[in-house]
Amino acid sequence: MFSPATAAKSFFLLRGGPLEAAIQLADRVRAAVEEHVFNYESIELKITISIGVRGWSGEEELDSPESLVEIADKHLYAAKEAGRNSVKHDLIP
Repeated sequence: MFSPATAAKSFFLLRGGPLEAAIQLADRVRAAVEEHVFNYESIELKITISIGVRGWSGEEELDSPESLVEIADKHLYAAKEAGRNSVKHDLIP
């Protein structure tokens, strides 16, 4: 028997690029996962992911490094609440 997995979270950092590039990359990853057919014990599975993106130029002060993850996590939950299979992010300046 196979049931949907519980929500797992992964985080990664991209350095040296604008927020727009991170958003585009996140959307390409989301689309690639959506289009891929995963095989598990001869069962074909189609899955989707939601992604939260937080930009940081390095110029503004942070309360802590964890605050970057906290805000990305809020964007992730906003993506899930918006119907899943989407990317939510900071406003583009």
